[in-house]
Amino acid sequence: MMIQTYLAPLLHGLAGVTPSGLGLLLTLTGLAGVAGARLSGTLVDRIGPQRSFSLAALAFALAMAGLAMCWPARPVHLALVVPLLLVWSAAAWSVPPAVQARVLALTGPEVGPQALALSSSAVYLGASLGAGLGGWAIGSLGPGALPIIAGACFLAGIVLFGLPGRSTSPTPDRDTEGHHADL
Repeated sequence: MMIQTYLAPLLHGLAGVTPSGLGLLLTLTGLAGVAGARLSGTLVDRIGPQRSFSLAALAFALAMAGLAMCWPARPVHLALVVPLLLVWSAAAWSVPPAVQARVLALTGPEVGPQALALSSSAVYLGASLGAGLGGWAIGSLGPGALPIIAGACFLAGIVLFGLPGRSTSPTPDRDTEGHHADL
């Protein structure tokens, strides 16, 4: 959420985007986010939450690397920035289905709703910490630091997401990743 929170100053510094041009870019990134979430749900069913999350994290990190590499060449044309924004948004919004599937697989159906509620609370805490970190970064380092910091945080997420959880015994129709066995 760091990039989402400070998208206006990042895009203004990167490509000279004004508030009047921001609306269209927010619409496009919103549509990319919806597509990313939809694709992630399919990927979670096909390849599992761990691999789906890892793909999202890799795409996110690559988009952040691209934005970071554009910063020294600013102002850059929107034709270069928009594809990076679309990948960023699709990748960022493809995370929730993978996280939710992993939480349910680790906790089981008995405490799944409570675990999902706690997970949602952690998301909001992370969003507020990301906004705070982003505000500090803009004030101390400038908007060009945002993609670097966001990418590093997301890469750290891969490590944390891959930590082993408590094992749950598979039920007859579901495997340990939470998939239906016949998918």
